[in-house]
Amino acid sequence: MAHWAETDLRRAVERGLLRGDPDGNLRPDDPVTRAEAAVLLNRLYDMAKENPDEIIPLVEPAVVMIVNERTGTLGSGVSVGGGYIVTNAHVVLNEDGGHEFMYGIHWSAEQRDYAMGPVVYIRPERDLAILRADIGEQQLLLPRLELSDRVLRKGEPATAVGSPVGLIGTVTHGVVSKADRGSSYVLPDGQVARFAQVVQIDAPISPGNSGGALVDRWGRLIGIPSAKLVHLAIEGLAFCIGVGDVREVLAECDLDYIPHFSRPDYEGSPEGYTVKIQTHYMSTANVTHLVVHHTGDLDSAGRPIHRDTSAEQINRFHRTAKNPPWAGIGYHFVIRWNGRVQIGRSIYTQGAHAGASMNPRSWGVVLSGNFDVGRPTGEQIASFRWLRRYLGEVKPGLIVGGHREYGATSCPGRNLSIADLVA
Repeated sequence: MAHWAETDLRRAVERGLLRGDPDGNLRPDDPVTRAEAAVLLNRLYDMAKENPDEIIPLVEPAVVMIVNERTGTLGSGVSVGGGYIVTNAHVVLNEDGGHEFMYGIHWSAEQRDYAMGPVVYIRPERDLAILRADIGEQQLLLPRLELSDRVLRKGEPATAVGSPVGLIGTVTHGVVSKADRGSSYVLPDGQVARFAQVVQIDAPISPGNSGGALVDRWGRLIGIPSAKLVHLAIEGLAFCIGVGDVREVLAECDLDYIPHFSRPDYEGSPEGYTVKIQTHYMSTANVTHLVVHHTGDLDSAGRPIHRDTSAEQINRFHRTAKNPPWAGIGYHFVIRWNGRVQIGRSIYTQGAHAGASMNPRSWGVVLSGNFDVGRPTGEQIASFRWLRRYLGEVKPGLIVGGHREYGATSCPGRNLSIADLVA
């Protein structure tokens, strides 16, 4: 004979209220312990709660503002771990369908919560891209959002976090209006971006929100807001790319095999050197060459030293030992012995140190070490080849040359030829 409360017990299980009962039994006549009561009450509280105030402190640190430092345009992004930031492709795409090499990534309005990073993956037809915040070992310490694996239900609460019109950490809240709409729009190059599953919400989505986070009541990512999915300013009607598309993009992009860049913390150095000085602006549209150097250190007796030189040391030399000193940071990229690529001079600043005629149209790359007395490591060669391929996608037709071709120098050194680097 069925228990008089069996129907209610079954409904409680279906709603998740009793899921996780230690022995898996409904136990209709047994008393409830304080521990079981606490679990039930927390589940009821979560289901009944409409305001997202408790999850915001967990979500907000993992939602960033992305800035195109050349044009000033901005959007939002979501940290998913390891320094990787998921955003909309249209946030990083320029009108011509190309994108910048590096973007500013802000966690707050303060400079200390700032990094730069490259685009490491982009799929315009899915309106998704991945950037990497290049701040060294701190990448692993960045907050991240967990991706939801739930099936969304119409009417459940949803919270959007982003940076509309540059207002970092803005929160809007509403409900899921529909969880499985299809949508599409035309890309700048004429391709059509199509989405089989788009989450429709009634929370406002404004310019700058694109690429941010849509989270459920537990603070898990359920979608990426996309202003591009709305062609008219219709109030109470906004769309987000579903988390399923995000999972697929992360699965097909093998992030572990992308070489890492790092940006030295010049602002935090005792000398106070800053990465923000841009005294000689250079348009990347004019760049035609990639010029290769080595560091070529000398000891006090003038003898060559073969050692691993950092971007910080090169910067310090150009600011103090050079007479007159260089106004910016030396070289655009420094490749360390372990293959790590450091960002030196901004790519928007002239100064490949290859002569006055080449500076306005070249990026400079230093392989750390003196290759008149030593040889580069295999990791350095591999990283240079990757960097060359990547920059070649940003600026097709780049010509790779050694400093010796453009100035009175031995760079890249008699033990390193351009043929070694471009093979």
